[in-house]
Amino acid sequence: MYEPHQTTWFVLSFLILFASAVIVLLLNRKQKKISAVIALVGMAQIFIAIGLQLYDNHQLRDELKHIDPLQVKNIKILKDKNSIQTMDTAKKAELFSYLHGIENISAHHSSPVNEFDLYFVFHEHTYHYRIGPDSERKDEYWVFNLCSTCQPDVEIGRIKSIKLADFIEGLTKGFQL
Repeated sequence: MYEPHQTTWFVLSFLILFASAVIVLLLNRKQKKISAVIALVGMAQIFIAIGLQLYDNHQLRDELKHIDPLQVKNIKILKDKNSIQTMDTAKKAELFSYLHGIENISAHHSSPVNEFDLYFVFHEHTYHYRIGPDSERKDEYWVFNLCSTCQPDVEIGRIKSIKLADFIEGLTKGFQL
C-alpha cells in the first residue's frame, strides 16, 4: 500500500523561512544576500512540495490501476449511512474495470456531487476511496484516496465512463446514492 508523503513540514518550514527573511530585511538592510538565499530556499521547498504531490497522485492512481479484483475482499459501498457489502465476482470485476480507468484529467470549474465511499481489503490492507460524479460532466467521476496519511480532499484522478452511473445505480437499488 502506497503511503503519500507528508507535506505539512514543507509549509511550516517555508513560513519560518519567510519570517526569517522579513526579520533579516527589517533588522539589517545590508543583508539582502541572506534574504535572497532564504527566499530561494523557500521557493525551492514549494516546488518540491508540489512535485511530491504530483508524484504521490501518480503513484496512487497507478496502485489503483494494478489492484487485482480477484484478490479483493470485503467490498463496501457507503452513502449516507446506507451500505452494500460484498459482490459476486462478475460485479467485482466490472467495478474494478471502471476503477482501473482512472486518469489525471485537467481541472475545470465543477465539483463532485452525490459522493459515496468505497472500502475494500487487498493484500491485508484496507483501502478507502471517495468517488463522486462531476456536477457538469455526466461521464466523469472524481476519485479521492482517503488513506490515513493523505491530505484531505485531494483528488487523485478521475474516471471517465458513462456506464459507471448505471452500474452504481444497479448495485444500490435498495437506497438512493
